[in-house]
Amino acid sequence: MKKYNYIVIALMVLTVLNACKKEESVPNADTSLPGTLNVEFVNKVDTQDLDITGNTSYFNSLGEEYSVNRFKYYLSNIRLIKPDSSRYYLPETYWLMDAENPLSLLNKLNKVAAGKYIGIEFMIGVDSVTLAKGVQGGALDPSNGMVWSWTTGYVFVKMEGRCPLAGSDSSFSYHISGYHDYDGTNSLRWSTVYFNGQTIEVNKSLNTQIQIKIDVQEFFKNPSDWSISDAPVVVSPGLLPPIVADNYKDMFSFVKVN
Repeated sequence: MKKYNYIVIALMVLTVLNACKKEESVPNADTSLPGTLNVEFVNKVDTQDLDITGNTSYFNSLGEEYSVNRFKYYLSNIRLIKPDSSRYYLPETYWLMDAENPLSLLNKLNKVAAGKYIGIEFMIGVDSVTLAKGVQGGALDPSNGMVWSWTTGYVFVKMEGRCPLAGSDSSFSYHISGYHDYDGTNSLRWSTVYFNGQTIEVNKSLNTQIQIKIDVQEFFKNPSDWSISDAPVVVSPGLLPPIVADNYKDMFSFVKVN
């Protein structure tokens, strides 16, 4: 009988010790809580920093000289790509990038599900469903100068500058928009950026930051070489904006993770 009691006592001691070990591991559980992902965008022309003052000349794929004094674009419908290729959605997220405002290029995704991710994707522009909600604030505020009207919608990408071949005043202006499929004027595009084979981790204990490059040169090439001299002004929906949109959807590429 005494032997039996000793066994029972020993089992109770082991149970208590195991319980203590589990309690000690509780603080580490915080790492599974949602975290923050910081996303920095850098505007480039090939390997050069984009000069938004208009004082630096570049040459597009057709050899046309140009400079840039305005470059703004919307990113929305952001998703993070998991290793199994499934997506983690971040609804109601709208970023307005403005090369004249460096702070607009530093963006934060809050309450991101803890886990590992291999890429990010987003829509370039603002969809018609959002437009149907009417006047909005923040990045979508009409005062940002990125809305034509409530019938034609948001401007997805706006680039303005100068080119000696662009006509009498040597200026060009591209305001890309349009979301209708039935007449071929849909310029909404998705861009997917993989992290070059790397896997990033997000959780409460980390302050993960990635950097993404935007190459303005892609605006004028691949799949179509775009001639500024042939079409220096595109400022309304039509058949030309989707051609430009097919080009610039590839202007995003991964640089690094911090």
